[in-house]
Parts: sequence; structure tokens; C-alpha cells
Amino acid sequence: MEAFISHFNFTTAELAVHIALLVFNFFLLFFARPIFEHVIKKSPDSFGYSFFHFINISFLVLHIADLTLLYFDLHFEHFFLRFALTIITIYTAFFSFSMISLFTRKKFGFMKKVDDKEYYIDTYNS
Repeated sequence: MEAFISHFNFTTAELAVHIALLVFNFFLLFFARPIFEHVIKKSPDSFGYSFFHFINISFLVLHIADLTLLYFDLHFEHFFLRFALTIITIYTAFFSFSMISLFTRKKFGFMKKVDDKEYYIDTYNS
């Protein structure tokens, strides 16, 4: 395993960032359903869940493709990793917007109970 990792000529910081990104992404991939059901309070059948799942898998594929190409050509310019990091930026923005919307609705919205489930709706029309 050390021979495989040493082939990339990563510094310790670069290696730590790559490993942290992959571990965090696997964490989000496996825990996306509970996060959506319990934190964001949306159905896993919603568009947002599918969007998160798509972006997460896209990041994994691009990151692995980048590392594979880097393994075969050490002068590769990390094109796929840069694109994957752009995707993660979009992912973070979308997730942050969902969380901020949820907290805003809870603080300023109207609580409605339907079938023993609490829903928060906006109290204004725009």
C-alpha cells in the first residue's frame, strides 16, 4: 500500500486532503438518507435528495478518475479533481441553502400539523 501511495509523490498535506475528501464524501453518501429524513425533514424521493446523491456520486467518480490518471501520468494537471471540487462547491451551496431555509421556516414560518407530522410553511407570499 505504501508503494502505491508513494507513486503519487503527494506531500503529507496533499495526501491528507485527498483522504479527508474521500472519507467525507463516503460519509455523505452513506448517511444522505438519514440526513434528509431527520435533519432537512424531506422525503428521500424528493428532487433534492436525488440531486445530492447525483453530485456525491459524480464527485467520487471524478476524484477516482483523477487519481487513476495521475497514477499513470504524473504530469497530469488534476483537471477532474478541479471539476469535482467545483461540484462540491455547488453541493455545499445547495445543502447550506436547504439548511438555512429550514431554520428560517422554523423561526418565522407557520407550523402546520398534518397526519401527526409537523410542517413549517412560509407566512408570506412573494
